[in-house]
Amino acid sequence: MAGVLFAWWGIRKLTMPKPPRPDAETFEQALRVRILRDTWGVPHVYGKTDGDAAFGLAYAHSEDDSPMLQAVFAASRGRLSLLWLAKEALANDYSVSLVGIREEVDAAYPKLSAEFRSVLEGYARGLNLYAYLHPNEADGRLPPFTGRDVAAAFAHKMPIMVELPRTLEALRGGWAKRTGDPLTALDRDLPPRAFPKREYHPGEEKR
Repeated sequence: MAGVLFAWWGIRKLTMPKPPRPDAETFEQALRVRILRDTWGVPHVYGKTDGDAAFGLAYAHSEDDSPMLQAVFAASRGRLSLLWLAKEALANDYSVSLVGIREEVDAAYPKLSAEFRSVLEGYARGLNLYAYLHPNEADGRLPPFTGRDVAAAFAHKMPIMVELPRTLEALRGGWAKRTGDPLTALDRDLPPRAFPKREYHPGEEKR
């Protein structure tokens, strides 16, 4: 059984489409962005515009956790089961279709200001550049990402960020036993990590 699974994984990797090459504007925007990581690994992003800063932020986010970002965007498209075949993923995909997240975004996106759209589209370009330059980390079935994808990801994740699923679960199971009980445990002690300082333009080491 293990051999079959390993063979399937190898075939899947070989047949997986590669992320497409971004347009010329993406590479031009990358030159306007600088990312400086301090000794704690925290990225400090600099750009000429807010869209440039969003580009660099997306690139830094991808460096830190590309698989998580791919899952976020797959989930907001209703395609989480493409990456993770489980009942939770299937439930997500059904709920996205039921709620109509993408339809809502498509209707509202043209009404956003040009400045706001440039931030969303800059973030999408940062994701696309990282995926193109790191094809071994990227699922080529997902890019290219767009500003609408970024907006849909926020719309999809906002209820989770405010712990709506946890609240609904609590209501379904009855009221809390004690007033003031915390919803989430935040008492984990994470070990400190050391990172070398470095400054770079997104993707400059690959071009």
